[in-house]
Amino acid sequence: MIVNDEPFFVANDVAKTLGYANTSDATNKHCKKGFMAWGSDSLGRPQQFKLIPESDVYRLVFRSKLPQAEKFENWVTEEVLPSIRKKGFYEIPKDPMDALRLMFQATEHTQEKVNQVDARVIHLEENVKLDPGEYTYIGKSISRKVYQIGKERAYSMNREQKEELFKAINKEIAEITGVRTRTQLRQKDYKKVIEFIDDWEPSKATSMLVKNYEQMEMEV
Repeated sequence: MIVNDEPFFVANDVAKTLGYANTSDATNKHCKKGFMAWGSDSLGRPQQFKLIPESDVYRLVFRSKLPQAEKFENWVTEEVLPSIRKKGFYEIPKDPMDALRLMFQATEHTQEKVNQVDARVIHLEENVKLDPGEYTYIGKSISRKVYQIGKERAYSMNREQKEELFKAINKEIAEITGVRTRTQLRQKDYKKVIEFIDDWEPSKATSMLVKNYEQMEMEV
């Protein structure tokens, strides 16, 4: 609404946009030059609205807890005002609500970019190759698990039995991580692989093969 060539805004609408839970309380506390005017609600019924000038819009902005409002305040104090002091002007929309919308859109766009960057960083971090120490630890964990299985099941752990157990566990690690060889493991796989090794038990097929090698050795 234009009054004497000055824009006025519905106080509650501005307060809602800025995230105030109690819009009436916010406008009563922070708005100094508002006045009541008659209008119609969304159903066409007559209703009084509190109108506030541009200066009160900025007062509400500066006291809002929204991150976008804080950035709007920073924009005003760090860019707009210094520009006015240095150049004598700053080109912004005449409607302060348009300025707010532009600031919010810029903030949302920035957040989208930040989210995209975060996603790329996470992707890069997860796909970093394991360092030599991590490869060594996985290898030792596999070996420890294989010999633990042999001890628990009283295998003699001849060459064929060890080969079968090592082949089985390495094959299953490749299956759960989607890699062909252990050297293709990445950081995103490390924790999963360690947990898998800790809980690993040979399949029935592997167990039968290993037992067969035990019997073959006894027959010899």
